[in-house]
Amino acid sequence: SASFNSSAQHPPQHPNPVAPVAAKAVRQSAAPRPSQAWSILCRHARDDILPIHLQQLCSDKDRVSSLVSVHSSTCDKDNKKRIVIVDISRQRMTLDTMNHLLRLAVSRDLKGYIRRFSWGQNNPENPITKEQIQKNKGSNKNRNMNSADQDSPLSFNPDGAQSMHMALRAPRQENTMAMFTADGTNALPAIHDEWARIELLANTIRAAKMRGVSGQPLRDVVVVGRGVSVLGLKFVYSALLQNQEAIEASRKGIIEEFIAASWTKRAAAAAISNNLETCRRMRFVACADPSLVQKAVEGLNPSSTIIITVALRENEDTDFATRYMAGWLCRELKGYKKEHIVSHHMFLVTGDQMLKQLKPESTFLIPDHSRCEAFGSFTAATLLPLSIVFGWHTVEQFLAGAHDMDKHFVETNPRHNLPVLLALTDVWNDAFLGSSGRIVTPFSEQFASYASFVAALESETCGRCFDIQGRKISGSKTASAVVIQGNVQGEYDRMLYQGGRIFPSELVAAMHSPASMTVDVGGTGGSRVTAHDRMMCTLFAHADLLAFGSAGPAGAAFGNNNSASKYHQTGMIAPTNSSATIQNVPTGLQSQSEGNRPSTLIICSQCDAFTCGQLVSLSEHRVIVAARIWDVNPFLSESGSRLRETETERLQEKLQNFWVMGFDVDDDEKIDYLGEKVNFATSKVLAHYANSRS
Repeated sequence: SASFNSSAQHPPQHPNPVAPVAAKAVRQSAAPRPSQAWSILCRHARDDILPIHLQQLCSDKDRVSSLVSVHSSTCDKDNKKRIVIVDISRQRMTLDTMNHLLRLAVSRDLKGYIRRFSWGQNNPENPITKEQIQKNKGSNKNRNMNSADQDSPLSFNPDGAQSMHMALRAPRQENTMAMFTADGTNALPAIHDEWARIELLANTIRAAKMRGVSGQPLRDVVVVGRGVSVLGLKFVYSALLQNQEAIEASRKGIIEEFIAASWTKRAAAAAISNNLETCRRMRFVACADPSLVQKAVEGLNPSSTIIITVALRENEDTDFATRYMAGWLCRELKGYKKEHIVSHHMFLVTGDQMLKQLKPESTFLIPDHSRCEAFGSFTAATLLPLSIVFGWHTVEQFLAGAHDMDKHFVETNPRHNLPVLLALTDVWNDAFLGSSGRIVTPFSEQFASYASFVAALESETCGRCFDIQGRKISGSKTASAVVIQGNVQGEYDRMLYQGGRIFPSELVAAMHSPASMTVDVGGTGGSRVTAHDRMMCTLFAHADLLAFGSAGPAGAAFGNNNSASKYHQTGMIAPTNSSATIQNVPTGLQSQSEGNRPSTLIICSQCDAFTCGQLVSLSEHRVIVAARIWDVNPFLSESGSRLRETETERLQEKLQNFWVMGFDVDDDEKIDYLGEKVNFATSKVLAHYANSRS
């Protein structure tokens, strides 16, 4: 047997082959049905939680201690201790709430579901090897992840998409580790071979052994594409720009370039210290909007720029943007043949096997076992650009952080499992307290792009109104899958503190900041704090004000049982009697906050490549658990924007008809004819657009 983590490589053997089946039957009979667990939580929210204010909940120290979880780890690359803290004590829940949520997870067999993921696409109870499949080829007894086995975590998948994203960051030094695909093949050797190829290419480029068509060293990267993996890459890149170690890594080899260009060593060192174009840069192009493309290429030298296109499958918008960028290179590098420019400056990351065969030297293939739109953040789509800009050492730390969180996810009891706790909290707020998503606020510039990544990830995995069996679901049985990016400057504070609709908040920060500017705050003793000290105080002030209101934990104005509390409703769910919301509130109370607004804190020790890997992995496992609880399929191979692309192509044809056949913008009958089977309002306005362009 082989599995994701070493502790599960040799599952206990039963002398009686019937014993595992019997034990499993007992477990299933003892577990509550999902409908029962759901009903219990509905009653618990209505009867036990809605009447209670967070001030009362947070006064229970045992409860608070139980709802603050800490994951400690050590990065092997620098031997530094890292921690990730998840604080859900300001959520409107009791310890009974968490127990009810864990029973809901048991009803979905979450623990077994996680264990099966750690094995890849094979069955941990009865692993299938490649030799067995070849021996039993054509036999109905050969059952694997693609069969109708109810124990298979991916057997419900309607479009054949499969996810082995944990294999994408399994370390290559552990030779005993294996993750099997559905046909019994160990996926790790091929993944590690791809790592070696990326590392070799990145080292060759960074050492200026591979140059552009004009002979100049290749330095900067423009990533063309969109989707979860690109947004994950953008988050990691923006975070590492604030990390001194990563900045130094991005400069490696640049001073040698200056010396090779006849700079003196002193002048090159001065340029480095003045940050004069000394860091490799990464830019992003999501579509062929000329203004966005112009902004992306501003300040870049085409002779030293690499274009990397990321497209899991054929995408007309990405293809158009790629051709646009190729045109930019050809215009700026006049005198060189297009095919030479493309071969020196352009790379492709795709899931299309045909494209890989056409240009194998410049194409990186996403493995077929991991071609899910939401879980490509550890494929070449991310690793290739990062390794060119920051070097493979930084990428190794990124992978190590993700693997560390993977081990925590697989090996830790659900009660202390960070992704599980966060997912259950999301389900609790959405399904039972009536929230409509959450607001993610980064309390550090390093996390500025984190919310966008999480928003795309949750939309792709949980934003569906169909369950695993294909039945349409609605109301509280569906996830909101809405994540809004907050702002630390306080632009949303009025709505967050006093708004009639309550949005749970999620506050993300790092304990240590790359900047250490100190200011004198006055007072006795020459008190001095750093800007980061004040930012951390702002984070806790924000969380406490949301929870306790203007008066703080003492509850002098709001949240207590005196006269003020009657003017404010403490629940997220509005009362059925609409007249109850129309009340006269004293003027003095209108400028205050009632509190009772939930928030979650995610705090890391520092934000570097290792932590970025942890956060990306944490987010992936979080949505997988949530999807399991919601009973939806998170492993779709196509993005949700595919629906829009189909409609766009249809409307392009109608627009062409307007230009070819001619029309009068006031001739509704002809417009209706030319826009057949298109909404008349769309046809009418599209006709005006066509007229303005003719």
